[in-house]
Amino acid sequence: MNTINCLEARRQITTDPVRIADAVREHLYGCPSCGAYARSLVSSEEQLRRALEIPVPETLGARIRVRQTMDDARASDFESALAAPIEVPVPEGLAQRILDRTALERARTRKRRKFLQFSMAASIAVAVAVGSNLTLRPDVSLNEEPLLSAVMAHNRYHAPTLGHPVPPELITPVLHMVGLEMKRPTRRAIYSATACDVRDKQALHLVMSGAQGPVNVYVMPDEPMERVITGQGEGWHGLVVPVRHGSMAVVGHPKEDLQTFARDVRGSLRWRL
Repeated sequence: MNTINCLEARRQITTDPVRIADAVREHLYGCPSCGAYARSLVSSEEQLRRALEIPVPETLGARIRVRQTMDDARASDFESALAAPIEVPVPEGLAQRILDRTALERARTRKRRKFLQFSMAASIAVAVAVGSNLTLRPDVSLNEEPLLSAVMAHNRYHAPTLGHPVPPELITPVLHMVGLEMKRPTRRAIYSATACDVRDKQALHLVMSGAQGPVNVYVMPDEPMERVITGQGEGWHGLVVPVRHGSMAVVGHPKEDLQTFARDVRGSLRWRL
């Protein structure tokens, strides 16, 4: 007799979506909802694995050995050897992929640790929030607010850069870590998508390209807000708006139209709960 319920089955699947116990597998056969959940996790793992399979040049080892031999021959001139670094071609986008992978692993660890704590509340919220969209609720403006200050502190620590757009298969797993999914592509390209901590709470951090430079968008599920908050400093201005189940912060150049980015992201994402 199958004694595994949906909550326990999803807990075990989230912990290890590859090695599934027989009792859990039996439950999946009889529960379409949990079966779809398991297939989604396995698909995300497979997409991430393929995205990170970076080929290493066949001649890399030989080039390193040749260069090491040349450096050994110049051992008497230590400073000269240091001034001649090894030039090894690096696949395009490798650094960003490593950063995205690190963020995903950290987010997955936090999610598994908090799963039991929030699973009951999530089960109750399912009936209310399925398919719900992020919805802006404009209110009044306020300067010098702690949440916006925390966002700016995080933004200064993680200085945004624009390289190459992130492919959708790398964005989707990050959204899932924060409880979100893509309803439609954003109108503007996303150059970085990470799950990070703002005030010790998990948030989605997107870097997009604006007319004046990088624009940072933070979707914070655990930061409810009752009003619109604005602030500015040297070379930046910020906006925090209430959304369903939390809040959204947008930070960019003082001349950037931040409301446009808020509407774009709001219309592209929805909660998975």
